[in-house]
Amino acid sequence: VNNDTVLSFGALRTGTAGRTIGIPADYTTVATFGASSQQPMILAAKTVAAGAASPVLTPLNAAAGNVLQGFGELIRNMRQDASTLVHAGANKSTTGAFSGVPITTPALTVTEDDCLLRLYVSYQDDCTDMGTFNPGAAGAWTRIVFQSTTTGLDQTIAVYELQQAAATNVVASTISITG
Repeated sequence: VNNDTVLSFGALRTGTAGRTIGIPADYTTVATFGASSQQPMILAAKTVAAGAASPVLTPLNAAAGNVLQGFGELIRNMRQDASTLVHAGANKSTTGAFSGVPITTPALTVTEDDCLLRLYVSYQDDCTDMGTFNPGAAGAWTRIVFQSTTTGLDQTIAVYELQQAAATNVVASTISITG
């Protein structure tokens, strides 16, 4: 409907510098993460009119075998522009990661009460599962997305979320990888 906000997250599995992710011209880049040689990631947003088409993310300067995975979401009744609400980052595995090497997540300062927290994760390989995200044993977050591909330069992405009533910082943590 009118005034829905579309969030679009993408991660590009690469092995060479110079790779980026293109977004539609009418979208705003909310945040970028990662290096062009190791899974660049992007979070983009737009407030849309009724019937708007889904955004198309495009791998730029990609080589054969580079894989772009994405996740899109509609948020209804958002009170502010998405670019003013993102206070966090995303995380990814490092080059040469392999099964059994967990993804390390950074600490996060949360300054707003009654907010939805998201962690966007990219793993530079395919896997059969990502473990629970439970920073500081304060309560597990819900994993709302898990996608893994063995096409080309394989990779996995996931999105975890938690609704907080009161502003509580998130401690650094890890997410285990299986397979």
